[in-house]
Amino acid sequence: MYRYLAVVRDKSSRRVLGWAYGKKKDVALTLEALNRAVHSRKPRRGLIFYNGLTYQKDDGICAALKSYLPFCNSARLHSSLNYVSPATSEQLAR
Repeated sequence: MYRYLAVVRDKSSRRVLGWAYGKKKDVALTLEALNRAVHSRKPRRGLIFYNGLTYQKDDGICAALKSYLPFCNSARLHSSLNYVSPATSEQLAR
């Protein structure tokens, strides 16, 4: 059985704003990710939606995602952001 991941990211900073993980790749999964993003950040226009990424069934994948996504936002450097993290990019933009 496969699992699917929907991610909502900020277009300019590439920061992950919301995500959802589930058994079906459908509108409900995407809306869950969007609702989490809106709840956590009240994002502005310009979001990129990534959904339908397929993963093999793995009991540890959800725990791995929960630890990896904060890393993506605060520590992972992006060449398109001049080699700073999304969190740093947002701070510099303010």
